[in-house]
Amino acid sequence: SVTGVQTCALPISATIGRVQTEPQDLDVIIRRTREVVIDVVMAHGLATGSPAGRLLWERVGQSPPEDPPTVQRHTVRGVDGRETDVFARVADGRILLVEDKAVGGHFQRGQVESYELECLHDIKGKTWTCLVAPQSFIDANAGDARKFSAAVSLEDLADVLVAAASSDLSMSTELAAGYRHQAELLRECAATPSASENWNELVQAF
Repeated sequence: SVTGVQTCALPISATIGRVQTEPQDLDVIIRRTREVVIDVVMAHGLATGSPAGRLLWERVGQSPPEDPPTVQRHTVRGVDGRETDVFARVADGRILLVEDKAVGGHFQRGQVESYELECLHDIKGKTWTCLVAPQSFIDANAGDARKFSAAVSLEDLADVLVAAASSDLSMSTELAAGYRHQAELLRECAATPSASENWNELVQAF
């Protein structure tokens, strides 16, 4: 988990294992670490039909599946061999491709067009794409974000998880705590890194 990490003044450089790492390198490491966290939370949400997983389907204009879909992380797409962060396939043939971004992320050259191409090549019209990112990223990349079937902010996903944990009185204490923890992780991934964060401890904690 990346929660509960103590903070201290950011050092000029830090040591991860035996590798001396400069602050700018640590920025990349922490961004990638956060994107892995988003991957895991989204894959779990889609596989279990959590409020976050259901929201992704609803935002692309689809009803959430009744039966759990097949969910995989880091799958290679058939059109051009690029990788999808989270892949979900429902028994009725519907496919959802999720691309995750954390604060400080960026699109690779041709990445957005690759997702568009994947949808165009689905002659059955059963493939949808979803960008999951901080609202600040979606706003800053509005043109590219509109090329996905939907763009869902980490903040919205966190809100829907907390709302479910707070409003469903029949939910078990353990499940409610799990939803709140996932929401906390998503909000951390949406937050701009603080200059006081101890990157070395954060990476090691994950």
